[in-house]
Amino acid sequence: MKVNPIQAGIIFRGESQNPEKEKKFNRYSFAPITGYAALGFGVASGVLGAKKKISLHKITALIALVAAAAHIILIKTFHSIGKQSAPQDEKD
Repeated sequence: MKVNPIQAGIIFRGESQNPEKEKKFNRYSFAPITGYAALGFGVASGVLGAKKKISLHKITALIALVAAAAHIILIKTFHSIGKQSAPQDEKD
């Protein structure tokens, strides 16, 4: 009698038996990280500017700018993805 390997519980190619327990990559986790990075580097830039450390002030301001731009791009992208995947109400 042949036994089906899927029924026997054999795992092939790294697939687990409980896919709902697997930790999946969360694409939304980068938005808060970039937001807090922009906030932190912006505050650091302000403190360094007040202490007259201009070279470090410019570097941290540039990092804050890049983080803020990345944050805005992520938010806009996720918003448009959410709009496209939302069910549309049909009006007759």
